[in-house]
Amino acid sequence: MPDAGFSALPYDELLTCIRCGFCLPVCPTYASTGLETASPRGRLALMKAAADGELAATPRFAREMFFCLECRACETACPAGVPFAHIMEATREVLHERGLSPATASPAGAFAMRHLLPNQRRLRRAVSLAATANRLRLPQLGRRLGMVPPILAEQAAALPPAPGPRRLLDRYAPAGAAKARIALFTGCVMDAMFPATHDATARLLARAGAEVTVIPGQTCCGALHDHAGDRAGAVELAKANIAALEASGADLLVHNAGGCGAMLKGYGRLFADAGEGAAWQDRAAALAAASRDASEALAELWPEGDIGQLDADVTLQDSCHLVHAQKVRSAPRALLGRVRGLRVREMAGADSCCGSAGIYNLTNPEDSAQVLDRKMGAVADTGANIVVTANPGCLIQMRWGIVRHRLEGRLRAVHIMDLLDLAVRGEHATPEAGGRTGQA
Repeated sequence: MPDAGFSALPYDELLTCIRCGFCLPVCPTYASTGLETASPRGRLALMKAAADGELAATPRFAREMFFCLECRACETACPAGVPFAHIMEATREVLHERGLSPATASPAGAFAMRHLLPNQRRLRRAVSLAATANRLRLPQLGRRLGMVPPILAEQAAALPPAPGPRRLLDRYAPAGAAKARIALFTGCVMDAMFPATHDATARLLARAGAEVTVIPGQTCCGALHDHAGDRAGAVELAKANIAALEASGADLLVHNAGGCGAMLKGYGRLFADAGEGAAWQDRAAALAAASRDASEALAELWPEGDIGQLDADVTLQDSCHLVHAQKVRSAPRALLGRVRGLRVREMAGADSCCGSAGIYNLTNPEDSAQVLDRKMGAVADTGANIVVTANPGCLIQMRWGIVRHRLEGRLRAVHIMDLLDLAVRGEHATPEAGGRTGQA
């Protein structure tokens, strides 16, 4: 019997695919397999078949849908403007409701989504426990005893150490008259693992003339929930963030995680899809309109002049959801280009996925490693000693690549805000891997 849930898929959007194949060369999973079903065009055909009642919500169908990294490179390449992510997330919502989402079907995954990511205190504690386990080399011991798969032990070795004491202020005063009132979005993983990056971001924005506040009441953006098909969970978190921004009186909501930013800027569509009333849709659209990536905001507030000095060779790994979803490509490069002494070496395929893709590196570690290995080859070809990115998942993934390819001591992964903050403060050393300054 056809699955009635698929009848709600956006059928008109499915029909916009003209099967031209422009998406094939940019799709990471198609590059890994060469299979049509692992391409955007093939997945759209499968989703259309499900909407037509020809395919059911089976485990095999779910595997094909969740094999996708949802990097959205296909959207950039598509001449017909197919909103691939919107269709995929509607499909995954059905699969989540049928208990077929790998991120939410297990008790551990469901607990993390519902009780860990939305709770910053619990998440920080979990990060601290993971760091302690790493320091005691428990993953490596588990690997030797056959209790931990080698690839997961390898990933664990790449996790950053527990961050130092959280140094975020409630308010960062602007240098001179305030040009804007900014609320800094802290999120979940970024706040728990890289709080020093939030501090660096706030300092940079304040130096550029903004009054920056860390507003109470904010929580996880809901991106991981939405990608897993948990639309209701994403809406619940979004409502909390909307209320927090409204109460702050800020002009802009600034974020330094590409995935969070794409979600925040997409709140309008999220609420329309969820069938919320016009009032919530308008409020969601207002938050989306006020949202800026940190590189966008910094470039707007500080449009010219040098941004400090740093002697290093860097290459930029674009965050997929920053470049393909938010369409922010030039601002990070422009900012890096204004650091004296910094030699920026453009990477071939800088806007192709690194394989992190939310929690894809946990649900599909072997597949993620294939994508990562191609990326690390492109990084090595640049000759850079720092790879810069703008998303916590990408940052952790690039650290994994450094460990996996035995590049420790020769290559560091650093968030762009940490690098710019280091340059502004005039320090003449590059960030240490895992250090508080760079959080590499």
